[in-house]
Amino acid sequence: MHATFIVGLLVLSSLVLWLSGARRPRSGRVWRRALCEFVGLWMLCLALNVALGVAIILTVRTATPVFISIYILNDVTIALVSGLQAFLLYWRRHRAAIEAA
Repeated sequence: MHATFIVGLLVLSSLVLWLSGARRPRSGRVWRRALCEFVGLWMLCLALNVALGVAIILTVRTATPVFISIYILNDVTIALVSGLQAFLLYWRRHRAAIEAA
């Protein structure tokens, strides 16, 4: 159940991030600014994954007699997949600038 919950959570948050939309890239980005934007996206994805996980766990606890510990979110996989989500979101937002380079 632990792995199923983690995978479901990450798939749901990936879908939300992908549907959040892409914007037009600005030209003239420097490496430091791009890195800061990527790290910011990574932290945003991590916060979204944890918040969504807590919301789902509390909903399941309230609606059913099943107890799921919030400590299930204490998994390094969430941080790693959040980095992958951030990379894909960054790539989607700046696809034209990356392909032109």
